[in-house]
Amino acid sequence: MREESVLSRQALEAIREMAGSEEVFGELIEMFITDSQERLATIERALVEQDAEALGSAAHALKGSCANFGAAHLEELCRQLQEMGYGGDLEGARALLPQVRLELERLHAALARELGSRDA
Repeated sequence: MREESVLSRQALEAIREMAGSEEVFGELIEMFITDSQERLATIERALVEQDAEALGSAAHALKGSCANFGAAHLEELCRQLQEMGYGGDLEGARALLPQVRLELERLHAALARELGSRDA
């Protein structure tokens, strides 16, 4: 999957402009990466504990973060995960989780490349 299909260049540039400096931009990316890893861990824990409400809530939060970076495919996967959580469909959520993980890894890799290119 190409970087453009993982995240929106336009959204990334809007975040860069809002940040006001490359340093703050980098900090925002690093915060997103850390936060999204924590949210994924919360989703995984909610599945283990069979806590559908916590699953829905964590998926909702991750969905919003992904939207900020223009990660439309991951945002859609999180929307589905959120609906499964709030609907109590834990088996469906378990089946979808590998796709969410993979797409999040792709997004993190694209953002890491972005951090690397600004330091070059």
